[in-house]
Amino acid sequence: MIVSLVGIVGLTCLRQLHNIAEPLNKDIPESIRSTHETSHLDSLAQFIRYYDEVLTQSARNYVFTQDKQWERRYKDTEPKLDMIIKEI
Repeated sequence: MIVSLVGIVGLTCLRQLHNIAEPLNKDIPESIRSTHETSHLDSLAQFIRYYDEVLTQSARNYVFTQDKQWERRYKDTEPKLDMIIKEI
């Protein structure tokens, strides 16, 4: 009788552990993937802000100084911004 009772309790515990572990096995990899994607998009957004600032400064400085260095910097940076935007 005691053996049967221990067996029933053991099976019930195993079933409950399985019910607890199943969602975790599914949710944790999804959360990791989602976090990775969010991190990657945040990184791309930071690059967009950086390149936008470089382009703005280069255009402004070129207008004020007519120095070709600023025009080159603008032309070198613009394709990088376009590439990031296409990736997003």
